Amino acid sequence: MCLLVAGCAPKEKPQDNVMSLCKGILYQDAETLAKYEVDGDKLHKQLIKTFNRNFNAASEGMFSKDQSTRIAEAYLNALKRVDIAVEPKSQDGEKAEVEVTVSRFNFEKTFDEQTLVEKLKTRMPANPSEKMITDTITDILVEMMDGLQADGTQKFTVKCNYDKKNKMWMPEDMDQFTDQLESAVLGM
Repeated sequence: MCLLVAGCAPKEKPQDNVMSLCKGILYQDAETLAKYEVDGDKLHKQLIKTFNRNFNAASEGMFSKDQSTRIAEAYLNALKRVDIAVEPKSQDGEKAEVEVTVSRFNFEKTFDEQTLVEKLKTRMPANPSEKMITDTITDILVEMMDGLQADGTQKFTVKCNYDKKNKMWMPEDMDQFTDQLESAVLGM
């Protein structure tokens, strides 16, 4: 009788599992991520590594690894302020689609070069060393990340499958889902 009742128990809703996974990724919640068989430490390190690679490419290697990591950590802390909403789009048996809406950050607006130069000028002594300049820019970028505010929202749809083993809905492609989530936050 117990097996019959348990077998007939309603499955979790796809949107609930997607919401939980979004929070786990954006808010760096290792306990939540573990439920989805995602190693929180590994994901954190991967996000830092990806940020550092992209940031160093954009800045032409101007910053040290420690400096870019400080900025990356500030970025990951900014992600913890992202608002998330989910809506079911469709469900057919063990397949579903969920629409995710997240806060979008406008990095171009926040980090415009003129604002950065003005802030740098107010903090620099005459004839600063290159290290002093990059340290100060790092401090300014971390402060700007700390003050980063959402500038609208971005939506995307995720296809999910019901995982019978773990009794939860999972994105069809976890890597693609993570990329879509981060791209939406960045307004890409």
